[in-house]
Amino acid sequence: MRRDPARLAELLHPGFVEVGRSGRLWSRDETIAALAHEPGRKTPATSEWALHSVAPGLTLVTYVVSRPEGDSRHSSLWAMHDGRPAG
Repeated sequence: MRRDPARLAELLHPGFVEVGRSGRLWSRDETIAALAHEPGRKTPATSEWALHSVAPGLTLVTYVVSRPEGDSRHSSLWAMHDGRPAG
């Protein structure tokens, strides 16, 4: 799914932004374009998924990504509709 621009456009909110590991801010369009050209890679293991309602229709999702070089904690703010992510 990461390399499918049409599917990402459905899933990512028009106001989506991402802060990369380097601190760079990525727009929705930049993220979709970059992922379309990303080389294939093994999906990392994840754990400790938690959903925290912060407002009606808005959920903070937190999780841990495990890689050989170490674990890292991540968070994402999701717009929700009928209990599912709304793009």
